[in-house]
Amino acid sequence: MGDVPNDKYNQCSALFDNFVHATTCKGTLRAFHELCDRIGLQPSEFRTFYPKLKSKLSYWRAKSLWSKIDKRAGHKDYKKGKVCINTKCLIIGAGPCGLRMSIELALLGATVVVVEKRDVFSRNNVLHLWPFTIHDLKALGAKKFYGKFCAGAIDHISIRQLQLMLLKVSLVVGVQIHFNVEFLQLLEPPEDQEIEREYPVLLQCIALKLQAEVIVSNIYIYTVHSESIQTPSLFSHFVMLQPYAEIV
Repeated sequence: MGDVPNDKYNQCSALFDNFVHATTCKGTLRAFHELCDRIGLQPSEFRTFYPKLKSKLSYWRAKSLWSKIDKRAGHKDYKKGKVCINTKCLIIGAGPCGLRMSIELALLGATVVVVEKRDVFSRNNVLHLWPFTIHDLKALGAKKFYGKFCAGAIDHISIRQLQLMLLKVSLVVGVQIHFNVEFLQLLEPPEDQEIEREYPVLLQCIALKLQAEVIVSNIYIYTVHSESIQTPSLFSHFVMLQPYAEIV
């Protein structure tokens, strides 16, 4: 009986390693859900997911990642995750900027859902990363997922690899991500109807019905009680709204 805890620890550690080293989008999701199932966590429990994940997974490699994320989350601008605590956000597209936005919103305390119409990361274009971007990604634990990230004088990475790293961080901090789901349109209440707090969003998925107060695409951010606002003018402290990298 004394070996049972060690067996579970070893199994969880192996599953965490599978998640960290996954090389495809589908493989990452599969490894993540296997890990969650093994330790008894529901990824949909956003408010408590990351704290519970830390408490249930004491593997030294996992704790090394927790320390990175905790240090970033402790920045004064996040106000301990209370800035957007009652805000529901929908991000359309799981590209590098969409995923980076999802992480930022999660750290600010928002409930975040990302929808992506594809289920593969296949863009092998090489990106040149500016110094502030490299620093930002390292602070989120990029090297924990990809040890060769910007080693030495290297300052570039493929879009696919960048997406994988950001996908893994997003999942860890409690972002809900749905693949094979396409955004169709935004439905606003009729003029003669009292405007509700949330706008319903139509998605090409029968089982997925979402409502959100903030909807982010690659061009616009929509907010309740306002017209659409082009992203460069909104949330100026969100570094991901600035150019994040350039194609080499």
